[in-house]
Amino acid sequence: MFQLVRSEFGEAGRFFLRQQRPLLKLLFLAAGLNLFLSSMLTVGLPFLVKLYLGLSNQHYGFVEAAMGVGSILGGLTAGLVAGKLPFTRAHLLLTASAVLTLPIGAAVLTAGAPYLSYGVILVSVTALMCCTTLFSVYAQTLIQKLTPEGLLGKVSSAVTVICMCAFPLGQALYGFLFDGAGGLSFFGGIPFGSLLFPDFPDVAAGVEAD
Repeated sequence: MFQLVRSEFGEAGRFFLRQQRPLLKLLFLAAGLNLFLSSMLTVGLPFLVKLYLGLSNQHYGFVEAAMGVGSILGGLTAGLVAGKLPFTRAHLLLTASAVLTLPIGAAVLTAGAPYLSYGVILVSVTALMCCTTLFSVYAQTLIQKLTPEGLLGKVSSAVTVICMCAFPLGQALYGFLFDGAGGLSFFGGIPFGSLLFPDFPDVAAGVEAD
């Protein structure tokens, strides 16, 4: 089994490194969403809603529902947006995702009005998940489109595994951050953008060239 996994991932890795380096960077951008943003919401929202704002489990349940609604909206609108937003401008989705962490972090500063903060969180989380889902669909569709048919299964498996592995790593990271900085850790979405956005023009140009 180990030999099979190593062989499959080896072929996918050689494809990314030797033939499609721009796609490798795109893969890291998609994994970065799980590492920095999705894991931040999973770890931080229970802390923010139940402990900091003092609201009930039912209120937090609605926040999880809002995340699901945002993901569904992102998936449903992907086809419509793809025809109007070229990939060279898909960084706008990443920018929006990072900026939408600011209202969630600001809710920490307005905890004196918990229901107002709660409403801001619901709206922000829905919009953020919509943007991240749209970008993920963009990225995975392009990776599949530019992958040779004989390698499609192996490359798709590698993409799924890398993105999934980024999620628990991000959860561990934000576990430490929320222990130390509390709700202010929600402002971590902006460093995410500053780390990844400067490379996006090169990524987009490389992908478009292929």
